[in-house]
Amino acid sequence: MSKKKKSFTLLAVLVAILALGIGYAAVSTINLRISGSATATGAEEGFDVKFTGTPTSTKSSGSTATVTPAITNDTTASINVTGMTKVDEEVTATYTVLNNSEELAAIIKNVTVSSNTESEYFDVTAALAGSASTVTLQPAETTTVTVTVKLKKLPLEDKTTTIEVTFAADPAEKTTP
Repeated sequence: MSKKKKSFTLLAVLVAILALGIGYAAVSTINLRISGSATATGAEEGFDVKFTGTPTSTKSSGSTATVTPAITNDTTASINVTGMTKVDEEVTATYTVLNNSEELAAIIKNVTVSSNTESEYFDVTAALAGSASTVTLQPAETTTVTVTVKLKKLPLEDKTTTIEVTFAADPAEKTTP
């Protein structure tokens, strides 16, 4: 082969190699991307804790008092006690609290006697089941709150105390098994 032909062939091979290199560089990897966000809306309307069932009551031995516990609506209950006549006479009312939420747990806490207007004569206490300070209820679980009224001192004339017991139910994420 002549020197001219060899140079031409070599030049053609180099041009072909360069063309392939440039072509490969021009047709390279394309990176694709998906981006965005997801938002979960707080389920405040899905949080449902309420009184349920029929409250129960008990009296100390020999008591002639009448205790009438009732559920007024989902979040309000009452206790009415009449006829206490003996010092240390005691009545209790027990209320069931249900976490009726489907997707949230409920933390029941801060059970407090917020009103006892005749504390000189009546001792009023309230407690969660087992005297716990806090109870976490998963969906469909229940606990109880017990209110106790005890006559401390016999009055000379009729005395009526106004009783109020409050507690909080805070939403929490439910636990999954």
